[in-house]
Amino acid sequence: MLAVGILRRWLWVFWLVTAAFTRSELQLAACPFELAGVVSPYIPAWYALVRALVAVVQLAIGNCMIRLHQRCGVWDTGRTSAR
Repeated sequence: MLAVGILRRWLWVFWLVTAAFTRSELQLAACPFELAGVVSPYIPAWYALVRALVAVVQLAIGNCMIRLHQRCGVWDTGRTSAR
């Protein structure tokens, strides 16, 4: 469904992906607590660090999507913002 939405350029899919990727900042905030054993004492340290690394990549992609939306419009349709 996600692939079809991207190919058909459905706006709600763009915003869904953007929201999901920018909310990965919550995983970054939880990583120190996981490493300290406060939140999930049974998670290995390497797993918490890999999840934090993936969250950093997702956050970078989400921020790029927001910047591209401001510059080019949703799905790069050529529409520019009023700024």
